[in-house]
Parts: sequence; C-alpha cells; structure tokens
Amino acid sequence: MDLKSFVIELTADGSPTLRLKSSNALHPEKMPESMHHSGGAAAETLYIYTGPFKNTLQALSELKQNQLSVGVVGLGLGYIELSVLQNLAANPAISANLTSFEKEAELVEAFTAWLNGKENKTYDLICEKLSADKNKIQNYSRLLDWKKLGELTAETSILQPFHFIAYDAFSQFTDGPLWTDEFLDFFLTQLCAKDCVFATYACTGNLKRALQRNGFLFIKRPGFSGKRDATLALRGEFIALRYLFQSV
Repeated sequence: MDLKSFVIELTADGSPTLRLKSSNALHPEKMPESMHHSGGAAAETLYIYTGPFKNTLQALSELKQNQLSVGVVGLGLGYIELSVLQNLAANPAISANLTSFEKEAELVEAFTAWLNGKENKTYDLICEKLSADKNKIQNYSRLLDWKKLGELTAETSILQPFHFIAYDAFSQFTDGPLWTDEFLDFFLTQLCAKDCVFATYACTGNLKRALQRNGFLFIKRPGFSGKRDATLALRGEFIALRYLFQSV
C-alpha cells in the first residue's frame, strides 16, 4: 500500500503500523511518530481497546440494553474498527452505530476500499494478527450505521453521544490540541453519553483530572509492553459494573 504521508513498518508481533514521513515542524530533530508501540500493533490494540470493548458488551447485557454508539478517535490502519466490527458481528442483538474520526483522507479511502472488496494485503495481515474474520467483517461493515468523519475539532457535533470511546489520537507531541483541558472537557461533555466507557493508551495528569471532573471513575491500568500506564474510565451505570472491567 502506497501512502503519501506515511510509511508502513512491521512491529514485533509481525503486525504493521504507520509512521509519519515528516517530522513535527516544532521539533524537527525528533524522529517522526509511529501510530503504535513497536512491541506489537495488533497486541496493543487487543490489550488497550478490545478487552474493554468486550467488557462493555457484557455490561450492556447485564443492564439489559441493546443500544450502543461507538466512537474511535484516529482510524489509522483501522485496527480498532476491525476489532469493533468483529465483536459486533458476533453480537447481533446489539443495535450499534460507529463513528470514526480521521483527518488523513487517504487512510479512510484505503480502508473503505478494502472493506468494499478491493485487495489490500496490509489489511488482510491485520485481520490475521487480530484473529479476525475478513469476510464477516466486510459483510457486517455494509450493514452497520458507520460514519467516517474527518478531523475532530471543538466544532464537531454528532447525533448520538458515544457509549464507548477509543481515544487513539496521536500523542500530545503530534496531536497536542486533542489533549488540552479545554478540548477534553468539550469532548467528555458534548460527545460522550452519560453512560460511557473511555479507553486510551495514554495516562496523563490532565486526562485523569478531566475524566474525574466530568463524572468518570478513573481506572489506571498497566501500559502496554513496558509503557508506564494506560487509562480506562467509566461513567453512569457502567460504574456499578466496574467489576466486569477489572480483568482488562
């Protein structure tokens, strides 16, 4: 797959990731950032996002609810979307919608083309590493209410607030505006449902404070592959079911 803004690299578990071709203009001396931990793009996705998403589906069953709105901040190579699609396809009783934010149009176009049947060995490999069924995912994606939006900003509005958030934006170094106190407050109040699960690879002081002042129960998790910490947070009815999330 040939991309204008990214190069494809393999991580330690054999799964591909993307690295920016150009350095951050404010820090040209630093190596362009990669989208995943070098320890394994697929393994990181399964740990940081897939586990909490499966627990969210279990929590919905406990709550006897079947409506789910999912938001993914940073489509990239579609790891999170593939995992979400795989698990939703296995839970047909759930009526779900999905929204993906990605400012790089070429990534959305390549992923959408593959979902629609165009051959792409990179996405085939990702499915293999996620133990995901390519055909089931492609078929289910055509049935799902899925909005692929562009850049996420403080002007963004959505029809249904999210019950599950995979906040997978680049770090503060590359995507600083998405990690400010002001933006996090906007996101958590305007785009997240009162009953919500928030998962991210990051664990910063301002993120923890933003989650807590907006009614989330903050849960610190060990980071992936030696990283210090990650974050899981619950709000509303999910808090009473926090025991379901203790295994992730």
